[in-house]
Amino acid sequence: MKNLNISGFLKNKKGITLVELLISFALLGIIMASVYSFFTLQHNSIYSQTIRVKAEKEARTAINMIMDDLRKYESSSSTYDENGNLVKIAKDNTLGISNSILYKVSDGILKRNDESICNNIETFAVSEVGQGYDANIININLKVVVKGKSGSDIVIVVQNSYRRKLSNVK
Repeated sequence: MKNLNISGFLKNKKGITLVELLISFALLGIIMASVYSFFTLQHNSIYSQTIRVKAEKEARTAINMIMDDLRKYESSSSTYDENGNLVKIAKDNTLGISNSILYKVSDGILKRNDESICNNIETFAVSEVGQGYDANIININLKVVVKGKSGSDIVIVVQNSYRRKLSNVK
């Protein structure tokens, strides 16, 4: 085996030059910039998806609330305005006292009897569709627009249908 002389080996090594040090820092900077941009991109994506899920959940809850009220209290005295953005569901009309539920959009907020149930509403539409047997179908559409972190719009459209009860079916 060859006898290694470590002290002689270290004496011949001069160390790292300034150019080598600058090149290594430049490479490290490029690598760190790409890692930072990757993490920033992932953070923005997660943030946008969180906003989307929250807005979609809120819109779905509002639609389900309207559908539940329609199923419970739908009557011939329930009304929808011509633009489809106001729903009045008559709960009871006994003794001439009207106890109704009113859904309307005011300043981008969907309200149920003046209680806020969904924000950032762009479109709220209720319409009766179809002819003949399908004439008893009520469509409800809700469009929610929220701003993402980058300033872009996130659009959520939720819709549901309800078939009215047929009162005089033989």
